[in-house]
Amino acid sequence: MKSVTNAMKVLELFSTERMQISVSEVAKELAIPKSSASRLLSAMRKSEIVAQVSKGGVYGIGPLARRLGALYSSTVSTRDIIREGMKELATETGHSCWMSVLSGTDITVVDGIHGGYPIRLVVEVGSQLPSHATAAGKALLARLEDEKIRALYRSSDLPVFTENTLTSMDRLLAELATIRKRGWAETRQEIIDGITSISVALTAASEPSGIALSVSFPVANLNEGQQSDVRHALLRTAAKLGQRIGDTNWSR
Repeated sequence: MKSVTNAMKVLELFSTERMQISVSEVAKELAIPKSSASRLLSAMRKSEIVAQVSKGGVYGIGPLARRLGALYSSTVSTRDIIREGMKELATETGHSCWMSVLSGTDITVVDGIHGGYPIRLVVEVGSQLPSHATAAGKALLARLEDEKIRALYRSSDLPVFTENTLTSMDRLLAELATIRKRGWAETRQEIIDGITSISVALTAASEPSGIALSVSFPVANLNEGQQSDVRHALLRTAAKLGQRIGDTNWSR
């Protein structure tokens, strides 16, 4: 049973940031002799749980582990996977996180999880909000071509909600171009005074139109450094989720 336990511990060492491990690393992490680590990895290689990727004793995930991972993914929906990441993000940042999809020129909020921060944005699941004034909407629109975006909107004038709302199609398209380059969208008090939101878009075979993952927080309570920490937490989560759902924008 100990060998099975150690094999499980080896698998737990793999992550999106750590796709390969060496004999020395396994010995150190499991607190076992290097010779024992070598025998363990050799046995796992014979069972195709890991695969040797170099003669220097470096291993990656093997065919069997990949097949089991694919089998698991086939039984779990894309939204379930994103919800797992959303829950972790809410716990890490302490702020409210949302999952949304594009509905014409609006977004529809399909799920949400509140963090532990005492001041929070409350949005009911099923609510529809204007895409041009929300980070989620901008993240999803940025996945579309400009011609398709213009076709969605009947007017080049956009509804105003606060003094920070984008009011013209030209300004919206200019911001979407920036979002495409940097990979994330942001709104600063553009639909609700006092609230900033940051969002990324994720796509999968089962969700070709995309799902936006967002985090919202009261702008007055976070300095620029803290806001940057929230953004980086979101981007790390997006990278991990992209690997799992096959979004090449995040998994490359």
